[in-house]
Amino acid sequence: MCSVKGKPEEAKIVEVHHVKDTSDCKWIGLQKIIYKDPNGKEREWDSAIRTTRGSGGVDGIGILTILKYKDGKPDEILLQKQFRPPVEGVCIEMPAGLIDADEDVDTAALRELKEETGYKGKIISKSPTVFNDPGFTNTNLCLVTVEVDMSLPENQNQWLNWKIMSSLNVSAYSCTNFQTK
Repeated sequence: MCSVKGKPEEAKIVEVHHVKDTSDCKWIGLQKIIYKDPNGKEREWDSAIRTTRGSGGVDGIGILTILKYKDGKPDEILLQKQFRPPVEGVCIEMPAGLIDADEDVDTAALRELKEETGYKGKIISKSPTVFNDPGFTNTNLCLVTVEVDMSLPENQNQWLNWKIMSSLNVSAYSCTNFQTK
């Protein structure tokens, strides 16, 4: 885990530059797509593309993290607050990340969960590949459900790690009243 000072709410946009040449961009590119519609008419479409997609065909993972307790405490879902520059604000989201070139979905999910929360978990299920905003980009992800056994020693006192990763501001919410929060 990396150490970050400050809270997500303290981040701010300093400048915005319009990019004409995307060769300096690390994760995205732009395309003009020429296609034929169902009537045979040729059309154009502007699209952002993910340039880091590996051979597995999936860009990233979102992790639905369920904290499981054996002491009768209700299960909890883990969410985090993170500043996201494209929306100029803080978003509440699941732990997530990009899949490295040498990784599969499972490996990336467990790595990201450990990096962002300190927890070690067990994968319960995976979604098919889903596209986030297909009218704009080809970016996709797999939603991975992970259960974390809170009785295991390696999953104890992770709130200390959350304090270190304060730019993410990780929080757990009880599944019994999750819809009311």
